[in-house]
Amino acid sequence: MAWILNEMETMRKCSQGASLTRYNDGELGYAFRGWSHRLQPIDGKLVERLREVFHADVPGLLVGVPRVLPPDDDSLPVSTKGCQRFWNGSWQNFVRKQLHEDRQYASGFASYPDRHVPREQWPEFIELCDATWAGGDVVLVGSRADCIEGTRGIDAIKGTATLEFVEIPPKRFWAAYDDTLQRLLDFPRHSLMLVAAGVPGTVLAHDLHVEGFQAVDIGRLPLRLRLHMGIEQ
Repeated sequence: MAWILNEMETMRKCSQGASLTRYNDGELGYAFRGWSHRLQPIDGKLVERLREVFHADVPGLLVGVPRVLPPDDDSLPVSTKGCQRFWNGSWQNFVRKQLHEDRQYASGFASYPDRHVPREQWPEFIELCDATWAGGDVVLVGSRADCIEGTRGIDAIKGTATLEFVEIPPKRFWAAYDDTLQRLLDFPRHSLMLVAAGVPGTVLAHDLHVEGFQAVDIGRLPLRLRLHMGIEQ
């Protein structure tokens, strides 16, 4: 039977060198329900690639999905009560139907730890995040609005040897996907790619991993970590 790692184990594997690509409600709805996204209109090729990546079984690449099937020994609650109400309805059955038997999945919820990881376990979770990129040559791929301006999610990426930012359009990134991928392939293969690129970012993390990078689809994780930093200050 398929099973899903919790958020802590997902980040632990990333800290140990695994790549991660994620499917939460936006990506699943886009790929399997024909739903457009506010930042990415429906494109048949992107739908095809999202389905391909979801079903692929690539060594070293974790596929993150909503954690609606916690292991029996899992000590972490699935989510806050509001998130439980959201996922325990039709979404839960829908996710279950997409999963392959006898496969291990990561948690797509890892990009929203403040909604899914108990507050008392946040320090350990943040340590795992920091361990993923600490001391490394890191490339953050995302929009300026999400990563540089406003909430400055980039501030949460601490302790790197180097940190470069590759900007993508805030909307309709898929139209610039090929050019962006080619630009990223110019970086040394030891670089850690942190991808915050919306629905197409799921495909980008997969493609970068296939090209020899460790690529972690972090989604809005930097913003959630920044929020926690603000609470703690």
